[in-house]
Amino acid sequence: MKKCLRLLATLVLAALAFSLSVGAITILGQSTSDKVIMTEWREVGTIGFTVVLDEPVDVSGMENLYLRIYVDNPDNCYATNNGQLELTSAGTCDVEESNINPFTLDWQAGWNEFAIPLDEFAGDCDMTRVNYVRLYMFTDGMNCSILDYVAVGNSSDDMSVLVKNDWPLPEKPDPNAKKPDIVNLEAKGKGSPWTAVLDNAWGDPMDISQYDSAYIGLYVSNIDKYAPHLGGGQIEFGSAYIPDAEEDSVNINNLPLESGWNYFEIPLYTIYSGCDYTQFDHFRIYMFFDSPDEEIEVKLDYVAFGPEGMEVGEGLANTFPFVLIKPLAEREAEAATAAEAQANADDAGAAESTTAPQTSDFSLAVSATLLAATAVTIVALRKRKK
Repeated sequence: MKKCLRLLATLVLAALAFSLSVGAITILGQSTSDKVIMTEWREVGTIGFTVVLDEPVDVSGMENLYLRIYVDNPDNCYATNNGQLELTSAGTCDVEESNINPFTLDWQAGWNEFAIPLDEFAGDCDMTRVNYVRLYMFTDGMNCSILDYVAVGNSSDDMSVLVKNDWPLPEKPDPNAKKPDIVNLEAKGKGSPWTAVLDNAWGDPMDISQYDSAYIGLYVSNIDKYAPHLGGGQIEFGSAYIPDAEEDSVNINNLPLESGWNYFEIPLYTIYSGCDYTQFDHFRIYMFFDSPDEEIEVKLDYVAFGPEGMEVGEGLANTFPFVLIKPLAEREAEAATAAEAQANADDAGAAESTTAPQTSDFSLAVSATLLAATAVTIVALRKRKK
């Protein structure tokens, strides 16, 4: 009897161990019919995906990262040989990170499926609490990408949970079409981390190669919350319309910023790298903050260009030969005028819709009066004939 019980207990434990080993695939991120995770068509810059998890996942006991992703033209990425596949435990990139070189994978044009051993990821990510996954690959030519899923698990797991979907491609753009203007000149938010991004791009490139320096007015509500350890920040000048391509940059860590308004000069010859200033079409500032409770505000006053050594400060935008971004006071005045004009138009429309029924009622009243008068006249005529 005891032998039978021991045998039964062994079988139960074996069955339990088997059940725990099956179906343990954990999906970290995937496209759905409500939201397809994609990088739209672009000629330069990066393609890939970013997944931020609400709750960290313990992957320390798992073997593989499973990835299914569409890349339209891998050759354009191989040409740059620049990118990473990253896992982090900090909720953002470049902090507590382990990564691999994605170009060690065998990419094909179209849908790709990979099982990547997690022990190949090198770095200091805490694998017991992974909460961020990112793939980026630079492209040198038209490209796009679509994530189907990214997951973790073991080779013995039930793979049927990884349902494959060939999501439709976005419409390929006309390469000759003009790109739309992008204007984001202020940001508010909080978090740990939280990233302020001020971005300005325009479809018609401009030639500013004759100017030596950029002059910038930048407001930061609390510089003590700026977080170099979470990613720092940059000021970027580009000629590819998008970030991280044909770009010159300044490390914000090297600027003596204070809380409140800051006005400073950047001599462009000190940062020459990849921007073609005869085709200048992109300006960006990004800054990481560690501020889970306090809302941070970051905004631009003006961005101007001119010869080196000009005085820079509040109210001096009109002294520069070329102003890329108008002063904040001027933008606010224009916005107020536009809002007032819209309010007046709305009031006029409301007044017109209110008086329209009154006009109709008046017309009906006049018509009724005329009909009554006509009836009285007819009755009077009949009486005379008698």
